[in-house]
Amino acid sequence: MPRVVPLLSGLALASAVIYKVKSDLAKDQSVISSGINEAKSALDRAVTKEEYKRGPSYLNQSQTYVSKRLVPSVKDSWNDQIMNASKSLVKVDIGSKIQQGWNKYVVENVKEVLSKK
Repeated sequence: MPRVVPLLSGLALASAVIYKVKSDLAKDQSVISSGINEAKSALDRAVTKEEYKRGPSYLNQSQTYVSKRLVPSVKDSWNDQIMNASKSLVKVDIGSKIQQGWNKYVVENVKEVLSKK
C-alpha cells in the first residue's frame, strides 16, 4: 500500500506537467502563427501601396554609390590581398623548410640520444 500512493501521485504529477507543456506549446504555436500572418499582411499592404514602389531619392543615391563605387573598390582591394598572399605562398620553398626542420629537430635529437648511450 505505501508504494501505491507515491506511484499514483507521480503519475498525476507527470500527467499535469505533460498537459501544461502541451497547452503552452499549442498557445505558442498560435501566437507565432498569428504573428506570421500579421507580418505577411503588412508586407502585402506595403507592396500594393504606390508610395513604397518608388523609394526615396537618398535611397537610390545610396544604392548607386554602393554598386558603382564601394563594391568595386572593396573587390579590388580584396583581390589585391589574395594575389599578394598567393604570391608569398608560391615564393616559399617548402622542401628546404621541411629539410631544415627535419635536420634541426629530428636529426639533432636522434644524435643527442645516441651519444648519451
